[in-house]
Amino acid sequence: MLIDGATTTRVERALADGMVATVAAMGSLTPASGATAESVGGGQAVLFGPGMWVNRVVGLGLGRPVTDADFDRIDELFAARRLPVELDVNPMADESLLAAISARAMTPVWFRSLLVRQVSDDDRGAPQSGVMVRPAHDLAEWQTVSATGFGYDDVASRRANDAFAAASRHVGAHLIVATIDGRPVGAAALSVGRGPGAGVATLYGTCSVPSARRLGVQTALIGARLAAAAESGCNLAVSTTTPGSASERNLLRHGFVLAATKLGVRGAAD
Repeated sequence: MLIDGATTTRVERALADGMVATVAAMGSLTPASGATAESVGGGQAVLFGPGMWVNRVVGLGLGRPVTDADFDRIDELFAARRLPVELDVNPMADESLLAAISARAMTPVWFRSLLVRQVSDDDRGAPQSGVMVRPAHDLAEWQTVSATGFGYDDVASRRANDAFAAASRHVGAHLIVATIDGRPVGAAALSVGRGPGAGVATLYGTCSVPSARRLGVQTALIGARLAAAAESGCNLAVSTTTPGSASERNLLRHGFVLAATKLGVRGAAD
């Protein structure tokens, strides 16, 4: 698959749009969270709130320069919630973004692989093996399997995971569960883009419980979501992973390719 700037920008926009929809759902379901999003600098400031995993600006500088006024607004949004400014930097962003980051002495904090794959009719009807995949019976089942798979065994991380899952379901995400002999052993999610993100399927939230590692759980979950993406008329699938992780290796084995390595940078907390 040939990866160009237009493809990278398209999937980045789809990711940002998905996060905006999810944060809006959380704001509706849990008004006290103050979850909100705002367009700024060609991207989206997505703020789920203190204690949540996503409080950052996504897609900043894509298709346009970043100005001092953009950063002034970003500072205001994060300061109002007493959160450090965090940016999700795509290498396709305008060069003005790197200059602004350097001037503000922001600190690099993470790398993420942006992985992309074409979706076609050949992906329909993913074969089932000993690992079966089905829709989650209900939200609580998915939340429990996901928390076990990711090791969210403290109150704060479990609360964040449950809230994000509830918001994802509210905006129509497909929450699926993998089973072996009827026992839930893995969880994953799929969202199908709408509007500007139409035709892009986002794969996320993939995990397997410790007792079922190396049994093909993630392989089954990836195949099932690619089949669902094809059934939904998508022609691209996107996912993000930690570079070099088992999740990245599984996606690469399924035909995903590296579109970009993104950098996370963070400002000092007030």
